[in-house]
Amino acid sequence: VVNCTANTLDALPTSTTFVAKAQGTNSATGSYFDIIVDGFGEEIFGAWCIDLDEQLTAGLDVLNAKVYNSLEGWPSDLHESPQNMFAVNWILNNLDSDLNLRDAYTYGEIQTAIWILLEDGRTSTGGVGTVDPEKAQELSARALEEGAGYEPGCGDLVGIILVPVDENHIVNKQSVIFAIPLECRSECDETAWARNSATSNDTCGNLPGGNWATYFKYDDSNSE
Repeated sequence: VVNCTANTLDALPTSTTFVAKAQGTNSATGSYFDIIVDGFGEEIFGAWCIDLDEQLTAGLDVLNAKVYNSLEGWPSDLHESPQNMFAVNWILNNLDSDLNLRDAYTYGEIQTAIWILLEDGRTSTGGVGTVDPEKAQELSARALEEGAGYEPGCGDLVGIILVPVDENHIVNKQSVIFAIPLECRSECDETAWARNSATSNDTCGNLPGGNWATYFKYDDSNSE
């Protein structure tokens, strides 16, 4: 019997709308933005800026945003250093883990570390509150070292990227990333057959697992 599990993410919409409810010191989630995303329930998600070339302000309704899984297929030209997205996923997964990055760093230091990772060291002072540049650098270095090769597994979080675009599909506002859980689901259902007959030495006993079955040959030539 083979028991298989896989990391699965429900199919994402190709586009959505979202609202930036609050930013920075007004954030209820302790993030750079609080957002509500259509198609993802009524939950308020903590979100982080991943693009310094555009702007997004609290209270703004984004009417068209492309949706991407940060593990694959997002437009890497949004960033100067897209190869570091694994480190951003490591940060997202450790904000409230045993490492408790949220207690060790201000939200501004976390945001600045994400910019350092994805924007080739570029940062901004907009909306980040209190930031110790050395601590932001420290966090970005930790993410690269401690999170080297990181890929979320079952029960972890995966970053979902929202890219606002206009009617011509041109990016027109700041892209953000928020996190949702990766679920563990069984994707294997193996059935095995065992043979037993009068001419074999096979036995039918002790077949493991609920998905196994057996058959045998029955000679009814002498039956009435």
